[in-house]
Amino acid sequence: MVRQPCKREYVMQEVHVPGGHFSKFFNIWASFRRDGETVPLWPSVKPMAFGDLLTDVMLVRKNEDGEYRFRLLGSAINQRMGSDPVGQSILSLMHPRVHEYILRWFDLVITQPCGAISDADILFERPSNIRVKSICLPIADASGKIDTFMYWNDIQGLAGYGNFGAFRMLGAKYFMVEAVDIGAGVPEGPAWAG
Repeated sequence: MVRQPCKREYVMQEVHVPGGHFSKFFNIWASFRRDGETVPLWPSVKPMAFGDLLTDVMLVRKNEDGEYRFRLLGSAINQRMGSDPVGQSILSLMHPRVHEYILRWFDLVITQPCGAISDADILFERPSNIRVKSICLPIADASGKIDTFMYWNDIQGLAGYGNFGAFRMLGAKYFMVEAVDIGAGVPEGPAWAG
């Protein structure tokens, strides 16, 4: 069962994650915004500014065919997954029961810019209790149309595990998204129900 996301506004300074990486990621992303922009334009984004966070950064882009596809995955993500899904649909790596939920979320963010904090389980070949907490922030193309989503992933539960085998899917047991107000409010309405 997918949990209902919370609709309250999220103040990034209140996010408590080991090392404050969510706040660091948000602040770097926000530094790319220019006067009056809620969302930075892709030409302003300087990936190397993310420094040590870059190995856990992921980009998802909405292609002309309307599919949301992986555009880039950091080296730490590829290493954990044991593969490089660049070019694949994001749905190919998610449990089928969350597909509609994920697509509704992306479509909402395109119409009303916001970010998100997500929390999901990760299913690997061997049993494990691993989850990923992510922050997702939108990026617009040069014309101002949102078409890219930048994630930073915080993998939890890896300590004490040896080789847990190949990545199978995300969100088999749970997948939750909480809206982050980046200056344009957060979407309201039934589409937020998971």
